[in-house]
Amino acid sequence: TPLSKAVPPLLLCTHTYMSLDWENVQKKAFTHWVNSYLRQDGSEVEDLATAFESGVQLVSFVQMLTKKKLKGKIYSKSKLLKIHKIENVNVCLRFIQEEGVKGLTVSAEDFVDGNLKMLLGFCWILLRHYGTNASAGDHSFEEGLLTWLQEQLDDYELDLSNFKTSFNDGKALLALAHKWDPESFDYFDEDLSNSVDNSKKALGLIESNIKVPALLDPHSLAKGETREKQIVLYLSLIQKSFVDEEEKRRLAGEGHAKVLSLREQLTLFNEENATMSESIAVLQEKVDVLTKLLETEQEEKAELKRETDELLAAKESLEIEKKSLVAERDELLNTLKAARRAREQLEEAVESATKRNALGLDTIRKNIIEHVSDLDVWKVFLEQDRDYRHPSVKLTGEDEVAEADFAEQIGLLNTVIVDENNRLDGLLDGRRKEANSADAIFSDDTTEDNGEKKKKKKRSKK
Repeated sequence: TPLSKAVPPLLLCTHTYMSLDWENVQKKAFTHWVNSYLRQDGSEVEDLATAFESGVQLVSFVQMLTKKKLKGKIYSKSKLLKIHKIENVNVCLRFIQEEGVKGLTVSAEDFVDGNLKMLLGFCWILLRHYGTNASAGDHSFEEGLLTWLQEQLDDYELDLSNFKTSFNDGKALLALAHKWDPESFDYFDEDLSNSVDNSKKALGLIESNIKVPALLDPHSLAKGETREKQIVLYLSLIQKSFVDEEEKRRLAGEGHAKVLSLREQLTLFNEENATMSESIAVLQEKVDVLTKLLETEQEEKAELKRETDELLAAKESLEIEKKSLVAERDELLNTLKAARRAREQLEEAVESATKRNALGLDTIRKNIIEHVSDLDVWKVFLEQDRDYRHPSVKLTGEDEVAEADFAEQIGLLNTVIVDENNRLDGLLDGRRKEANSADAIFSDDTTEDNGEKKKKKKRSKK
């Protein structure tokens, strides 16, 4: 499919070529180059010298060129002060420098004042940095462009070794026009013997079909008088048009493929829709069943929620009771700990008292045993010169008593003392009875003695 319609024969015959000075050639070329980006945003410039005066169009151009959004405040009112215009341009220049573009000598004032030479230099720098051949590795921009031309025109058997002489005969330019639209003319049946005619036809076709303005003079080109830089600039514009067209074709191809895919999907959808229509009734029945099940499930869910709420309430109650039991347990543990401490203290006190009592008991035991021994001696004394004998006291040894515990020692000592007291009481009772009998006998004897004495006294008086 041709890229565009063929150039009318009248255009090829009547097209004239003006002799342009180098500055105007650059201005015309870069105006076309800038507009190739601005058209993507629906805008266009006519005069490159005044196009970027406010900085607003420059912002759009830089964003389209770099495919990035500029950061910073942009003043876009219809009437801007010069300081606002300068600030807009500075935003762009700072962004371009941050992008790594080197060699910029243009200032914001050059844009505002319309300094064409500085603006053309600025465009050259951007073309080399962002152009199609900018990422050609170690090769220069020109080497990358020449390589691209060789690849594009490989089937045309042309010697493309440099820009100074390889394009003078117009054959390469005519081959580019044919490459763009093979149906516009038959390149291989063309009479290519006249270099000027070749260039004229090629420039007309390129301007008509590829929309790149004629920047070369066929006569100067045939004589080898055209600047090499001018040829590079012209060919770089053609290259950009080719690259843009390839991108359009790629996107169109993708769009066509998507359309075909959508059509296939639509057909499949219609078939599925017919099948689905038959299944709607069945699905509706299932929906009704599911609706009833859903209602039942919702009721069960409500009941479950109620039970859950009750369980949560019970859980909260149990949590409260648990806290109370834990507090009670802690209190009991504290009480138990206190009781254990009190018991330990009491055991220590009892042990201490036992030790003290044991010390006192030793002394008491020794004294009681000595006292019982003394009582036994008295018992012997009371029994002397008497016909009766009281049972002897059983003296317990101190070592024997000391081996018993405290309560047993007290019991043994108490038994010994009680037994000995009982024996002594018996002896004393016997002694008292003897004394009473002796006192009665002694009283009778005394009465008789007193009566005799009274009689003798009377006799003596007589």
